[in-house]
Amino acid sequence: MAELTALPRVLAFVAEAAGQAGLGTEARGRLELAVEEVFVNLCTHAYPVDVPGWAEISTHHADDRLTIEIRDGGIPFDGTRIPTPDLEQPLAARPVGGLGWVLIRRLVDGLDYRRVEDCNLLRLTMRLPAQPRR
Repeated sequence: MAELTALPRVLAFVAEAAGQAGLGTEARGRLELAVEEVFVNLCTHAYPVDVPGWAEISTHHADDRLTIEIRDGGIPFDGTRIPTPDLEQPLAARPVGGLGWVLIRRLVDGLDYRRVEDCNLLRLTMRLPAQPRR
């Protein structure tokens, strides 16, 4: 379910996958923070208040990267297209919202959104440290 009460389970799942993939402590923390921001946004904004929503999170580990896929059936929303606000402007002059997506983009190595079969599919990618040759 896309509920904030699921956040600890989501983060534990991501931390476990990151550890198994060999992601370092600092990079793992950045990934967990990015996933937290995405999941909280999804729980808060993807579905009408009175409609229960769902989210699926999966991981894919390739030789040089770890990808976290977050899929939901909420309203279409591509956070990757939100422009970066001018952070030099005074706070009162800036539009409300969007800073979470600035943070997410800075925390992960890759970010990709697609709308697939009436679902949002967001991929967050982290490069893995080079593995020593055997």
